[in-house]
Amino acid sequence: MITKKFMQPTLLAAITSISLFAFSATSNAAAFVNGGFEDGTFNGWNQGGGFVGTGPVFSPNGSNRNAINTSGLDPNTNNNLNRVFAGTYSARVEDENNGALYSTLTQSVKNYTDKSIFFAWAAVLEDPGHQASAEPRFSIILKDDTSGIELVNKTFDVSNPSPGITLKDGALSANSEIWKYTDWNIEQLDVSKLLGHDFSLTVLAADCTFTGHGGYAYVDGFGSRIPDGQVPEPFSLALFGIGFAGLGFARRRNMI
Repeated sequence: MITKKFMQPTLLAAITSISLFAFSATSNAAAFVNGGFEDGTFNGWNQGGGFVGTGPVFSPNGSNRNAINTSGLDPNTNNNLNRVFAGTYSARVEDENNGALYSTLTQSVKNYTDKSIFFAWAAVLEDPGHQASAEPRFSIILKDDTSGIELVNKTFDVSNPSPGITLKDGALSANSEIWKYTDWNIEQLDVSKLLGHDFSLTVLAADCTFTGHGGYAYVDGFGSRIPDGQVPEPFSLALFGIGFAGLGFARRRNMI
């Protein structure tokens, strides 16, 4: 009986401790705040921007030309691209005006315990016929803040469309150049080998470096699951694993 009385509180304390730990771990696990922009604001996001020069070299000055969008067709795509992937709102990174400018959206998450980061994007880029390094662009940068390593630094421009991404002809710009655009694409960033790490995800859109041509992108549905949107066929499901065999290709340089 003495042993029984001693064991019961001890076992109860152990169970309570484990339960509290599990609750704490779950409650502290990260999720994207306002990942679909359904607040109708940039709540949860940090905005930035500045000038883009040859190289390209990004010179931040704290400005940006981002906007929250409601559903509607983009005229630069000949009214073929809906500005919103899912829900009521999306975000536009940068705008159609030129000037060698760029804008960014960044969100940092701590103790991220899901296996992937998903989001949807569509780019609208003027086609100036420059060399690739000078063209309007859309970039995705994922940094592991726990290790300080840049895991993904992927850039899409008119000269270098990613595998599986199709560029379509849109309307003529004010420069009598053609706007090129993509359908909505779903991006998957595999972080399954880094569970519990802190991450910063940045999306960037930029004009051409010679000041004369614009570029922007729409983004929506950031989170741990594939965004649920109405996407006209065909659409691109872009799966970009990080390749954790030593993280041999990870780059430490920063774009911004």
